[in-house]
Amino acid sequence: MDQLLDAGGVQLVHFNGHGDWDNAADLAALRLENGETIKAMGFAGRNLGLVSHPVLYLNACSVGRVATTVGRPGGFAAICLDGNWSGVIAPYWSVYDPSAMRFCLELYGNLKLGYSVGEALQQIRSDHPDDFTAQSYSYFGDPWARLLFQ
Repeated sequence: MDQLLDAGGVQLVHFNGHGDWDNAADLAALRLENGETIKAMGFAGRNLGLVSHPVLYLNACSVGRVATTVGRPGGFAAICLDGNWSGVIAPYWSVYDPSAMRFCLELYGNLKLGYSVGEALQQIRSDHPDDFTAQSYSYFGDPWARLLFQ
């Protein structure tokens, strides 16, 4: 993870796994495969954001939440936007894994069709108005941003 965050040349970072919310928002964490975690603070001031300005897609429960930390916004979205990431896509609350997978596939499908991030999310929410997982995702960043796929 450190190698990724200190690298460059990436347009999109996708994390799929478990997340843990903490009321001290900067201590919210992503659970890594090896049993370790990376806290939101671990994204602060990293080369990847400062140089490449990617979008961060966190497909992990509750890590889209933001809370005041020492008089400023805290959490993954706040830290990444302060660190020059282009944006963060993440859910506000717990998500249902099969719905999260469908959401992911539809999101990438819409983005590959040329939708902006905001349009892609809006379309998915419109298509699944009763799906609490689809409704949980938000985008922190310019809603008109578009990703280029090759």
